[in-house]
Amino acid sequence: RGILCNAVDDPERCDFYYPAVVRRGQLQIAISTGGQSPALAQRLRRELEMEFGEEYSEWVEGLGKVREKLLSSELDSDHRKQLLHSLASRDAFEARRSESADEREKFHER
Repeated sequence: RGILCNAVDDPERCDFYYPAVVRRGQLQIAISTGGQSPALAQRLRRELEMEFGEEYSEWVEGLGKVREKLLSSELDSDHRKQLLHSLASRDAFEARRSESADEREKFHER
């Protein structure tokens, strides 16, 4: 018939699966068990929602702005890559989280 079917309680007859998704702005984290345990995927999604709060939305947006500036800079690719990885680290996130909104905005303007 050509009709796709998604029956979460019957994985053998599913044509596709919907992952459990955590969205924080442009950050998207998808969890799938390939239909084997939707309950586990839901539990993991709830845990990730607590781990990745709304502050990640702003952080990812800021990382995108910095990346755009760095890509148009004269830095060599190795240095640029190293800097981008450093800015994406947990330590950098924790440092940014403790700054005021004004301090974060000034950083993105540089």
